[in-house]
Formats: sequence, C-alpha cells, structure tokens
Amino acid sequence: MAEERSSEPVHLEPFIHQVGGHSHMFSLDEITVCKPLITRELHFYESMPDQMKQFAPEYKGVIEVNFVEDADGYVTLVAYPPKSYERKLSVQRSESKSKRSRIRMRPSGSLEIEGEQKQPQVFEEAEPRGDEAAAGHVPHNPWLLRCDRNQLTQLAAGALGSGSSGGGSSSHRAAPPQKYILLENLTHKYQYPCVLDLKMGTRQYADDDSAAKQQRKKAKVATTTSSTLGVRINGMQVYQVNLSRFICRNKYYGRKLTVDGFKQALCQFIHNGTTLRTDLLPAMIARLSELRSVLQRQHSFRFFTSSLLVIYDGQEAMHDQPERSARGDVDVRMIDFAHATHQNFDDPVQHSGPDQGFIFGVESLISMLKTVLQEYG
Repeated sequence: MAEERSSEPVHLEPFIHQVGGHSHMFSLDEITVCKPLITRELHFYESMPDQMKQFAPEYKGVIEVNFVEDADGYVTLVAYPPKSYERKLSVQRSESKSKRSRIRMRPSGSLEIEGEQKQPQVFEEAEPRGDEAAAGHVPHNPWLLRCDRNQLTQLAAGALGSGSSGGGSSSHRAAPPQKYILLENLTHKYQYPCVLDLKMGTRQYADDDSAAKQQRKKAKVATTTSSTLGVRINGMQVYQVNLSRFICRNKYYGRKLTVDGFKQALCQFIHNGTTLRTDLLPAMIARLSELRSVLQRQHSFRFFTSSLLVIYDGQEAMHDQPERSARGDVDVRMIDFAHATHQNFDDPVQHSGPDQGFIFGVESLISMLKTVLQEYG
C-alpha cells in the first residue's frame, strides 16, 4: 500500500552539488534528493540485493512534482512528499532563516538559479565551453543549469502555457505532474563535498538501444579511457582551501583525457589547493576493493551506463588528529541504473556471470590509486 502523502506542499530546491548525469535533480530536504522516475531504475532499486545496498543511495520512495509558475514569473517545483517527511520538513523550515533557492525561467528560455544558500558556497568551471558556460563564480555546480536543459525548459514552458484561456490572469499555473524517485543525498554529511563522477564499464549502450545509437556509443568508448581503463571521468568538483571555492570539471573534459591524463585528474581530485590528500587513498582503495568483491558475486547483473561516485570532505583535516583514519570521510556509491538489468527483469537478452566491464573499471581505478599512493604517499 502506498504511503499517505503530506497535505502540505514542499517547494523543492536545486541540488547544487550535481556534477554530472542527464537527469535534473532537486533537494526535498537536506538528506533527500529527487530524480525523475525511470521505470527500470525504480525496479532496480526495489529489487536490489541486500549486499549491494551499502554501495548505492538509499531508496526512499516516489513523489509527484508539479512545475508551477507564480505571479512573479518564477517556475517553482512543488511536491507532496510521504507523510513521514511532514514533521521533519516543518522543523527544517522553522529553523531556516535564509531565502530558499528557486529556478527561474527567463523570457529567452534560459534557466537560472536565484536564492541564497544557508552556507554560501562558490563554484567555478575550470574549462568553460563558450556561451553555455556559467559566467564567473556561481553558488552551484555549473553543470546544474546544463543538465537536461531541454527537458526542464519544456516542463517550464508547460507551466507557462497551461493556464486558463481568456483575458484574466491567474496567480499561478501548473504543468502536468511528473513522478520522481526519492534518494539519499550522498553529499549531506560533508561540509565541502568533493565529488568524482565516473562513467563505468567498457560498454555504454543498453540491449534495447538502436543500432545507430550503439555505434555512437561504441565510438565514444573507443576514443576515451573507457576502452583502455573501463572508466572515464563524467564530472568532478574539488574544494580548494586556498581559494575558498570549488573547481569543477565536466564530462567533456573527461572525454579528452589519455590514461596519463586520467591519473593526473585523480591527483587533482585529491588536491585541495595546498596539498595532495594522500591520506584519503587507503580508504578509497579499501572501499573500492569491497565493491569489487560484491560485484564479483552478482551473477546476471549488467550496469550499462551506470556511474560510480567517490566523495570526501574538502575541509582540512584537524591538526590535533594527524593520524586519524580517513575511512569514515570517504564514500563510494554506484548510481544511475536506468539501463541496468539482471535475470529477474525478464528481458529478452539475458546475461550470465558478473559484469566484467564494470569490474575492470573498478580494478583500473584501484591500480591507479595504488600507484599514486606509491609515488606521492
């Protein structure tokens, strides 16, 4: 039986730490993000083996999201979460004294974020791409406004065009609701979340993709580190303590990297602007080794187009704890299961054995991190 939904609407905020992916994500509260529902991905979360759950975001249910245009021309995202969220959200709203972030659609069709964060953070794109790049320093990862821009624009346009006809004006108009899945916000426990999004595997197309799409995906793999390492960078943000801001990279940067460039990018990911955080490497290697062991036991599973997130806190280590372990400060999680499959999906194409392409990427990552630790640790 579906959980009773809250009677009070919640205005969603942009998820400012999104570093990659196609689907736009929003924050329901500090520990929960919302992602557009894809049936296969929902099924995967609902049928995920227990041993894999420690390596994926916690799945929290499904909500409907409405795109509403208010009287000031802002496109606001309104959701009715499960009843269990009502009290927690009420407390958070009463404690928050800051202006909430909103998505605004300009007359030109471009999207922007307005609002102040409770703890303002500054992001800068390392390699802007012409007119698509966010100008200067912004209070969110620049990828946020690029992510699935067309889909967001269409939904916002639906809100603009779905009001009542006639000469009267309405205080707000709404587009048809969209279903979203609720997932754990993997960055919530970090003050300055440094995030590495890695596209995993040697195959980046689904079984049901068209022949033309398969060829395009194969060509992309062949010209990137996906073919040589089974992994490529899909996005990254790393906090620079000397600059007091995040430096961001996107998937276009990752596609250009050679094997040696990939190694240098890993070093950049653990460099805080003043020092190389080699103290993080043992925990990263241990966590990846645990993941590899779990994946080797998942027969019939294929994680086509899935990604791996590596996360740690960019704040400097406490000076009075120089020997403390970084294990609790490092997280490794699999995300994006829109094209995942296993034998219980009853798909026309069935696979046997573990996903060796994904595992190859994990092993390459472990090997390269060990090399960095040897050279700089």
